[in-house]
Amino acid sequence: PVPECETVTGKLCVFPFKYRGKTYLECTNDGTTNGKPWCATETRRDGNAVPGKWEDCDPSVCAVPEVCRTSSGPDSGNSCKFPFRFHGKTYTSCARWTWSGVNYGKYWCSTKTDRNGNHVNGQGNYGFCGFC
Repeated sequence: PVPECETVTGKLCVFPFKYRGKTYLECTNDGTTNGKPWCATETRRDGNAVPGKWEDCDPSVCAVPEVCRTSSGPDSGNSCKFPFRFHGKTYTSCARWTWSGVNYGKYWCSTKTDRNGNHVNGQGNYGFCGFC
């Protein structure tokens, strides 16, 4: 069954909805810019979310997915965006930091990906994983 769900402002979420080629039956963290799960409030005939017609889900009335948040690093507190691609490899969980320095051996994730799932590099869009 498709969940009844509304946004933090009381608008009804529309399920299923499509975003970046994927179909969603519940709130998603994909593409979130503030680390909170969201849903479409309006869709086109083909099921795609209307750009700008989405809002954060109200977690008290919505099924919201478990999310991995970064606990340190340049984008601390944001949600990891899985899967993400970096240097030709796809990651579905946090990746080992292999560069030398104080962070060597920690695990990191992308906090921003492009529409193809590639990590947006060089802008501090990553963090080190907590317990996830």
